[in-house]
Amino acid sequence: MTVTTKGPALVHNDQVIPIWRSVSLVGREDPSTGAIPDIDLTRPDDARTVSRKHARIDCREGTVYVSDLGSTNGTYVNGQRLPALEEHRLAAGERVRFGRIELVYQPDAPWPAGVTPEWELSTARIRARETMISERVAPEVESRRHRALATVMFTDIANSTVLAASMGDKDWRELLATHHDVVRRQLARFDGREARTTGDGFMATFTSPASAVRCGSSVIEEVKRLSIHVRVGLHTGEVEVWGGAIQGVAVHIAERVTGKAGPDELLVSATLRDLVAGSGIQFSDRGYRGLRGVPGRWRLYAATTSEGVAPG
Repeated sequence: MTVTTKGPALVHNDQVIPIWRSVSLVGREDPSTGAIPDIDLTRPDDARTVSRKHARIDCREGTVYVSDLGSTNGTYVNGQRLPALEEHRLAAGERVRFGRIELVYQPDAPWPAGVTPEWELSTARIRARETMISERVAPEVESRRHRALATVMFTDIANSTVLAASMGDKDWRELLATHHDVVRRQLARFDGREARTTGDGFMATFTSPASAVRCGSSVIEEVKRLSIHVRVGLHTGEVEVWGGAIQGVAVHIAERVTGKAGPDELLVSATLRDLVAGSGIQFSDRGYRGLRGVPGRWRLYAATTSEGVAPG
């Protein structure tokens, strides 16, 4: 086998299964329709313990998450069953079991020749794949799905890889735990809802865009006390609420906005800025930016509040 590149993969009995899509369906072939999932476990699953649409794997900014889709026999990580639709961030070497089929996650496995990663999704393709994966899941899970308007916030520690390497594993873990406590206190203060952690950051939602801006600004100021510098990005749009998961194009846009922010900077989309007119929040125009995987160019603004400033 000729190796052309490396990337995230699941390994089963020395077989490398690349995680090459941004959104992948794990399951087995549907004989009635001939539909084959992205990660097809039909062959090793002689006992038919894997559901046709068993689990979902998301790859975002180099981080891989797994969530169960209400399967009959469950999805397990290191022996612990995952609640339906709650994402788990995979770490190197973790054992992931779908039904009775166990695989090992490797973030930098050699991929077979000819496999090309599909990271650059357009918004239309994001919607199409999320719709395909969410169809025909367990009825009790499906009944909890609805759409809602929300402000989505992402936070991210700037230069976290360099910082972690300089501190060592033990000190970094302790600092990260303190950082998480600080962020959660600010979420509670401003009525934010934690959706998930992203390793060294958070995704959260708010019903009030002004509260989201004030929370993000406060997070920046509070974590400075720990000698940590974070980036914060915000966007308001319609999201799909599905069990404990929040998904949709608005989530992707907020994540991409965060990627454009610098250390100690809070960036928001023009959509959010227009919604908080008259709130007393001040904005500095950062111009039009391209957001990876999102069509067009988006006007972004840095926000300033009484809690602090997001400098450029």
